[in-house]
Amino acid sequence: MERLDKIVSEDRAKKFSNRVIVKILVILEIYGISYRSSRKFFNNHPELADPLRIHVTPNFCTLSYRASLA
Repeated sequence: MERLDKIVSEDRAKKFSNRVIVKILVILEIYGISYRSSRKFFNNHPELADPLRIHVTPNFCTLSYRASLA
């Protein structure tokens, strides 16, 4: 995750930073979780959400849009 912090840059203030979105997308890819199921997944696995310091998971639209930009 530290490597991702160095690679991903920020362009403007957003509710969810690019770094957090990329980390979420990597975790979802590793576990094979769809964007639609991400909220339930992180609610059931707080040990993965706590290091990212997210208390609210981005919705499906946000994840899908930001993934398409990457």
